[in-house]
Amino acid sequence: MIAVGAITAHQEDVLGRLHRGRQARRKTGQPGVLVSEVNNTAFGPYIERGFLTSPDARTMPYNCARR
Repeated sequence: MIAVGAITAHQEDVLGRLHRGRQARRKTGQPGVLVSEVNNTAFGPYIERGFLTSPDARTMPYNCARR
């Protein structure tokens, strides 16, 4: 994901959480680890912030649309 031009504080927050989720996922994703555990770890930063209530996300309500 990239941003072109100036971004809002909300977009900055979402991008930061994406980065933190990716970093955590890399540490979790090892042989023998369930995919659901990797998913839960990757979505953790969004749950912490209140963008999601569950890692079982079907939509992305926290997206980078301008707010």
